[in-house]
Amino acid sequence: MVCTTWWGRSRRGAATALFACLVVLTGCSAAASPGTSPTRAAATQPAPAAAESPADGALRLEALLGQHMIRIGDLMRSRLRKDDDFAQAASVALGQNSDELARLVGTLAGADAADRFQGLWNDHVTALVNYSRGLATDDATVRDEARAKLDTVNGELADLVATGAQGRLDPAAARAALTTHEHHLTEQADAYAAGDYARANALYREGYQHAFALGGTLAHALVPPDQVGELDTPAWQLRSEMTRLLGEHVGLALGTLRAGATRAPDFPAMVDSLNGNTTDVTAAVSSLFGEPAASQFMTLWADHLDLLGTYAADVGANDPNRRQAVQDDLHDWQQRFAAFIDTATGSRVPAPDLAAALLGLDDLLLQQVDAFAARDFPRAQQLGDQTYPQVYGLARNLADAFGATLAARMPQGGARTGAGGMAGALVPAAAVPLPPVEAQPFHSVRTYQEVAEPVRLRIPAVRINTALQRLGRAADRSVEVPDDFGVAGWFADGPRPGQNGPAVILGHVDSRNGPGVFYPLAGLAPGSEVLVDRADGSTAAFRVNGVATVPKTGFPTEQVYGPTLRASLRLVTCGGPFDHAAGSYRDNVIVSADPVQ
Repeated sequence: MVCTTWWGRSRRGAATALFACLVVLTGCSAAASPGTSPTRAAATQPAPAAAESPADGALRLEALLGQHMIRIGDLMRSRLRKDDDFAQAASVALGQNSDELARLVGTLAGADAADRFQGLWNDHVTALVNYSRGLATDDATVRDEARAKLDTVNGELADLVATGAQGRLDPAAARAALTTHEHHLTEQADAYAAGDYARANALYREGYQHAFALGGTLAHALVPPDQVGELDTPAWQLRSEMTRLLGEHVGLALGTLRAGATRAPDFPAMVDSLNGNTTDVTAAVSSLFGEPAASQFMTLWADHLDLLGTYAADVGANDPNRRQAVQDDLHDWQQRFAAFIDTATGSRVPAPDLAAALLGLDDLLLQQVDAFAARDFPRAQQLGDQTYPQVYGLARNLADAFGATLAARMPQGGARTGAGGMAGALVPAAAVPLPPVEAQPFHSVRTYQEVAEPVRLRIPAVRINTALQRLGRAADRSVEVPDDFGVAGWFADGPRPGQNGPAVILGHVDSRNGPGVFYPLAGLAPGSEVLVDRADGSTAAFRVNGVATVPKTGFPTEQVYGPTLRASLRLVTCGGPFDHAAGSYRDNVIVSADPVQ
């Protein structure tokens, strides 16, 4: 029996998987559009699309929920700083976000449901802001009342969600998802109020990633069944992950620039969080293009952040305005970065077009620094509203260019990992279902922890324990196979196990002399543990989620090798009937496994 969903998305947790009827995937405004072209974004705000595909709507939904987390977090922090001017501007931006969510509910369940949702969602937001007010004034009664209100509202929202889901959603699980979101926000506020900015920002990042993942879960639940498969393709997943990474980047960058320009005490912690995002973005580039390209990318990325961050710190310290000088330096950087991407993608993102888009984005960022320093927070928020969609457009276009570039390098056809004709007869295919501080220097991170190469594969359930060879592509563009029937091999032109993306390990099922290293692979059951030992002594653990037997003539190349930024493992061998005339098996057996969290 063949499992047809083995290559599906990684599971993101039961709680987020159940908050599935808040929105429908049409009707989002341009304020969060991931489809903006980077070549046009520099000059104009994109107009709302008349119609969009469910897959595009899914990307917009993820972006909108990620923005919600950032905006409510920023509003709560401004209350703790007693920064009323910033709070007022942040409240307007958050209100726009809430209106978007209400419109989405309206398209799902009608105007009455939208009105009910908006009222409850506004109560949710108000209670969170009141919680911050209670922290700021050390008023335990206000905090307790806010928690009680959140508990009530979460229950009512969960019931509304479950009703809209028409039996597809457990209200208790929906409530748990809302409670997780609430805890990210209240706990980061607690830490921020205590001056523990490092913990506050760690929770800020966790909350963003949770909210963004929530959008993906909603999308998988709500996209029509005949179209939801597109959300499981590597192309969509790559767009999603690039949107997540760059969406978080712009949120953290704006927070860092605000803190630097206003000489806020959380500036060092914001720098550290932004550096954490830089490390994640660089790791993504490494999984796609390898270590040398990642090192060059990180240097360029760090140069950019240093220019912007130092300018913000200088402006905050009332140093002479260096705008023209930093603009000149940024122009040089734009040319260098655009040339790097042009080369990496084989001119799929032409350097002149990308440089023009980056020019526009950097101008928006510099204007925001100036607005923050002048405490013109409404203008800073307006500029931020222009920045987000342009960054999402850039993420979409980069993801498509990266995917197309790497697709051209993928092995073609099935793996020739069996020659004896023994396995088909003996092994059945598996079945699966506060006050300001002195200005501090800005230094962007320039190193990251490289994932070591794999050296051994262990699968205790079927007694596989093998060293790993490095494999590339054969002259006919098919994937190389190990030269030893008793040893497996790792496709070294793809991600390393534990990196983001699909790591692929291949092994022979048999030879003319007997079973090969992957002879028992088809008998693996879901839930089996797969361990990959690496050169640095670490071990990456995975758990099997599916097994498929597919014809070599229809080998799902994109699903096995296609670039994504979600860590996974593929194990490939031969299976099915043996073609004696050809001297090979007709099928491939493909095991899919997800990382153990």
